[in-house]
Amino acid sequence: MKTGPEPAGNHARPEPPPTLPSPAAGGFTLLETLMAAAIMGLVLVVVMQLLSAGLNSLKAARLQGQALQVAERLLSEYCQSGALKAGEFTGREGRFTYRVRLASQYAVNLPHQQQQVVCYLVRVQVSWQEGAATRSVALETVRTQAQRGS
Repeated sequence: MKTGPEPAGNHARPEPPPTLPSPAAGGFTLLETLMAAAIMGLVLVVVMQLLSAGLNSLKAARLQGQALQVAERLLSEYCQSGALKAGEFTGREGRFTYRVRLASQYAVNLPHQQQQVVCYLVRVQVSWQEGAATRSVALETVRTQAQRGS
């Protein structure tokens, strides 16, 4: 029969002897490491291509925005000029070339006022080189102008 608590030191289990880990127990083989490195390399290449495509798209959008600004300014200048007159005008601004075309669409005679109202189509096209391709944007509007009748 037991008559009291046993000393604490008597219940300790003996530690098992150290053993060498088996190859299947943990770690990675050389083949697994090489495969992981190859997959990471492929992922890196894909990510770099996506970043490059994104930067190219950003550059193209920036150039198109600049071309639109040039086209808007030219359209405003030609529409605000006092006398519209049919014709075609070309020029260059920085890396952009432009062509402005004013064409008379129709005219309405106002005989009692001895005037003629002429409707003009104003078209601005701005072009630029982007790599091997030529890109362009075009804006157009219709403006009327009263002229002394004929």
